[in-house]
Amino acid sequence: RIEPDERPDAAEVRRMLDAYADPDASTNAEAGPPPARRRFARARVAVGAAAVLLVAAGAGGLFLSRPAGSSSRSGGGTATPTTSATPATPQPTAAVAAIGDERTADPCGLMDPAGLRRFGRAKLSTDYGNFDRCDVLLQHGDADLADVEVQLDEGPAPEPGSRDRVERHGRVAVISEPLDGDQCDRTLTLTDGRLVAVTAKRAGPGAIDLCAAATVAADHAADLLARSAVPRRAGPFPPASLARQDACALLTPAELSAAQVDTGHPDVGFGRWNCRWHARTGGTGVQLRFDRNGPLGADAGTPARLGGHAAYVQPDGDGSGTCLAQVVHRTYRSTGGGTTAEIVFLVVSGSQRSARLCALAKSLASAAATRLPTV
Repeated sequence: RIEPDERPDAAEVRRMLDAYADPDASTNAEAGPPPARRRFARARVAVGAAAVLLVAAGAGGLFLSRPAGSSSRSGGGTATPTTSATPATPQPTAAVAAIGDERTADPCGLMDPAGLRRFGRAKLSTDYGNFDRCDVLLQHGDADLADVEVQLDEGPAPEPGSRDRVERHGRVAVISEPLDGDQCDRTLTLTDGRLVAVTAKRAGPGAIDLCAAATVAADHAADLLARSAVPRRAGPFPPASLARQDACALLTPAELSAAQVDTGHPDVGFGRWNCRWHARTGGTGVQLRFDRNGPLGADAGTPARLGGHAAYVQPDGDGSGTCLAQVVHRTYRSTGGGTTAEIVFLVVSGSQRSARLCALAKSLASAAATRLPTV
């Protein structure tokens, strides 16, 4: 066991060894296997005992046998041990329970649509939201029930609340929160300090146990990560994709300073696909991230042309006191047969009037659009 508190103590080890050493001493009333099988069983017992001894050595620092290459002399001589080149117990590799290269990590590799079919028809969606995300849409007939989402994140890990449950899957800790309205959250904390967020959100009026669905998805991801790193994407992103861009580099310090933004310490998101700049006193905050969605229409706001791209501008589009500008970078046909748009999603927030916030959003979105790659 990698975690010290999961290892047996000395008394438990003694009990286990006693059971291995004398299996016929059991109080079980059954007669046991016939002689030929019993010899085979004792061979398996010997192997099991050796394994337990190795565990005990790892737990208590005991030398249970002479190190390789040591000698024993009669007449009071002193043995001179040499260090074995092979460790007594296998060591975990750095790849276990880690995300690795952010831009090749595949969040869809952590999803198990088949395991979620007990809740309804499960449809994997690989082209929705930012590039750090994957979804399984649960449906009953033609009606949507819930969206189960896996998202890779930088961290740090949250501190569990008094109502949260924490379970371990090897080196992965899973923090389970209680149901919160129409959403249930699970957070997996990994050995490299980063996170996998699992969220089940209601998508329709049908009956569904959101927390049960979130648990199924989180347990599958945690069990996989206890054995290996996050799976890799099958191939590179297309040359013109926003996934190859740096969200923090699309706006200059001068452009951000004009909006009274603190340009010194942005919050940089996973894969550098999300960047947030905080407001100076009396200024505005700015967030620029990448998004994937279906083709935008009238419900996305007022159509505009920003930096040579089709765009939509919406007051309060990301909550009260915001203005949202969405710039369409490119559209493509997804493997599911639909049309997907890659979008620059820019939000300006502050205490100013909507007209001022939207003027800033349009100005910043236009500047960012001029730096996008040619499609």
